[in-house]
Amino acid sequence: MTRGGRWVFVIMLAFTVSPEPVFADRWACYAIQAGDTAAQVAVHLTGKAENRHRTWFQIADPAGFRLVPKTHYDEIRPGWLACIVPKSLTATTSGSRSGPLATTNRRPAALSQIADILAVPPVRLGGLALLIAAMLLMWYVVDQYWTDRHAAIGRMTRCGEAFIREFERPLIQPRSSERALQSQIRVQPDRARVEVFLAPTGGRRYPNLADHRQNVEYDIARVLDVLGGQSLSTGPLHQQGPWVVIPLEFKSRQRQAGVT
Repeated sequence: MTRGGRWVFVIMLAFTVSPEPVFADRWACYAIQAGDTAAQVAVHLTGKAENRHRTWFQIADPAGFRLVPKTHYDEIRPGWLACIVPKSLTATTSGSRSGPLATTNRRPAALSQIADILAVPPVRLGGLALLIAAMLLMWYVVDQYWTDRHAAIGRMTRCGEAFIREFERPLIQPRSSERALQSQIRVQPDRARVEVFLAPTGGRRYPNLADHRQNVEYDIARVLDVLGGQSLSTGPLHQQGPWVVIPLEFKSRQRQAGVT
């Protein structure tokens, strides 16, 4: 698996696994007051300060509709909510509670809304996360395909241009600015194939297959030797109007990456 593939797999795993099974239960929330600390609130709600580290003890920011990371519990603010799952508390601790599990004296609407958010069943969270993960995976696959395709087209185009330059080099007349050949390139990245189109110019007869097939084949072999014939091969030559069509096929996609 590629590094990108592993990254997508981790995202999918992280999103599709429900964050906490206890989210399916109802939460009881307490509005944090000025001067409260996370440890004091945990004692107030559960009887033990260390319970603030439990998964069923969460501090939420109602204004932002977000859970506060436990690493930020030293910076809690008035108006935030400390929420617990009473069912989990009963099952995991025997400590007594010195205060109410929920209050409605401050921001009752926010208490209700955040409690409803925290109480979303895992199946809803998992379904949405699975959709997001699937979209991310689709985006990655499509993006990787077009990235690889663009890179392949660039490599193969440069290879075709190098082939044309070397084929044309012996045909260029000294002190002449006129091109010795007409040329075109057609790239087929999905088939690892480049078609080079060559035609004579300036009243010349070469190249053509009717009169000079052996010469064309000789020049092709010479050019392939210069470019590194071990990475390229040619398909059947054919004439298309004035054009000699030379199919260049990459013997392997691994070797293709080294062609410049």
